[in-house]
Amino acid sequence: MGQVILVEDNATDSGLAAIAIALRKPRAVVREARSLDEALTLFSPPGVVILGYRALREAAGKAERVGLPVVGFAANLTDADRRRALAAGIREVYERPAAWRPYCDALEMVLDAWLPQ
Repeated sequence: MGQVILVEDNATDSGLAAIAIALRKPRAVVREARSLDEALTLFSPPGVVILGYRALREAAGKAERVGLPVVGFAANLTDADRRRALAAGIREVYERPAAWRPYCDALEMVLDAWLPQ
């Protein structure tokens, strides 16, 4: 299993994501970064970088240059946010549910799609 680098908006969101990943993909290595730039210094293949809402908005112009699997996982995204992220080179953008079980299910789906087995 590969590594997951979380670039989340706050420590609580990052902690919840790390717990959900540990529950659903216990062999994945989870690392946390404060920005996409920091995530790039931590990244080693195989793996995926998952951006939260603020990081997704700040990634404009960076994600397409890095050539890594960078996806968004955030709540309350507008269609404009989604289009901007995809135009910036984010590979895919997923809606983050608020309830715990759907949150874990959605994050597992993201990892199944992007994290090498």
